[in-house]
Amino acid sequence: EVLPREKLRYRYASWGLVVVIALHLTDTLYFSDLSSVVPLGTLVRTLYLIFLFQLFIQRELLTAPELLSRAFLFGSLSLVLSGIYWLLVSWVDSRPGLFLFNTVVASFAIMVLFEPLKSAVSQLVDRIFLKKKVQLELELNNLAEDLRGIADPKELSTKIATSLKQVLGIDRAILYLLEKDGVNYLRADSRFEEQSCELSSANPLVEYMTLRRGRPFVGDTIRTDLQSFHSAQGRRFLEDCLDSLRQMEADLIVPFFYSDRVVGFVAAPLSERIILSTDLLRLFVPVSRQIALLLKSAQALAVSREREKLATIGEMAAGLAHEIKNPLGAIKGAAELLSHEQSKENSEEYLKIIQDEANRLSGVVTRFLDFAKPRRQDPESYCDPLKVVEHTAALCLQDSKVKLLVHAEQSDIQAVMDPEILKQVLINLFLNAVQAVEGEENPSLTVSIREIRNRRRWAWGIPLFKTIEGWEKLRDQPDKPYVEIEVKDNGPGISSADRTKLFTPFFTTK
Repeated sequence: EVLPREKLRYRYASWGLVVVIALHLTDTLYFSDLSSVVPLGTLVRTLYLIFLFQLFIQRELLTAPELLSRAFLFGSLSLVLSGIYWLLVSWVDSRPGLFLFNTVVASFAIMVLFEPLKSAVSQLVDRIFLKKKVQLELELNNLAEDLRGIADPKELSTKIATSLKQVLGIDRAILYLLEKDGVNYLRADSRFEEQSCELSSANPLVEYMTLRRGRPFVGDTIRTDLQSFHSAQGRRFLEDCLDSLRQMEADLIVPFFYSDRVVGFVAAPLSERIILSTDLLRLFVPVSRQIALLLKSAQALAVSREREKLATIGEMAAGLAHEIKNPLGAIKGAAELLSHEQSKENSEEYLKIIQDEANRLSGVVTRFLDFAKPRRQDPESYCDPLKVVEHTAALCLQDSKVKLLVHAEQSDIQAVMDPEILKQVLINLFLNAVQAVEGEENPSLTVSIREIRNRRRWAWGIPLFKTIEGWEKLRDQPDKPYVEIEVKDNGPGISSADRTKLFTPFFTTK
């Protein structure tokens, strides 16, 4: 199947070939002394070769108005620069000194005037031939102004969607933002519950955005790259990228790239009548960088506020805990003494309630104190995560009907971690899982332990022709392997609204 952008390339190449053949006749007529027409064949052939290089080697896609605008731009500049040389050099005749002096003056004048002249002519040409480009550039500049000071993702998404609809006629543009834990990209609109609401940060499409250093692209860009790759690894990688695009029902991707990472992106479908050229896609780069900086600043501000809030809570919790813990000990001790005394029939039941509630409150206070304590330094010793999992499961699951399945790729996996912290995390996960699967017919809990090595497909090198196009190796790629522990149960799952709050201290739905 020939892609729409490829059809356009072939069509332009065919039209150019027809023009070259037609103007080649001027050379034939001139050198055969059949006509005094100006020979333009050599000039047109040279321009056609440059055009083919841009079209098929650099993969630049230019629409018909853009071709006309470039031809008009280069032609105008050539005439003006040639006119400067002609005015200063043509009347010199056979005076070598004056000829050399005027040539230097003409060259100096051209060097001084070239950039201002090119800028002025470019603006004029764009207003005449590329009204769509001018409108898009103006709208994106207005968008950049409107986005200043905005920190709300929903408002950001609305403004981006409105701008794309006004200029390109795109009816639906969806903003995906990286979660603070860096695991998934979630849609800014939280009303949606379908699976397409999120995209894993390990998805090949995210890696493709990173390799391109955040430059916008369309689906045909990936398909064109797919035709350029011959290795099975590269083709499989690009096919996975296309699968992700289909699942999101998107054709245009505008990444927000900051500090070697994609912090978010906009995905939008394109109708068949919308073909974005390379020049139009480049217009998105400045505003996408500004949005990336805006998102990163908003994220840093939110984290800072959350830390300040949690620090205040921790200080209050520490003071409150010490005030409560002492009377709790007295209550518990009195209840234990009363349990040894002879009393009424129901006294044991009431006393047990007192003891249980006192223990529960003591546990709550202890957790507050643990949260208020400063963290220990990173561990430097190895531990066996499999043994920690088995030990924790024996404590949490011995009185439950939950079936435990433990899968470990290797029996001797070692990891640098604090076993006590891992144990506490597993206790929380196991107890939550036991409660989540209470209503299931066959409750089960599966724990998988595996060693993860470098999963980036282009970690060791990028094809040379892609390096020329601007692909770059990931500089933040970790060299050391790490251990992944996955805890999975067959319960009803967690809603997307609650998933964003999982790592907030003391958050619960109970």
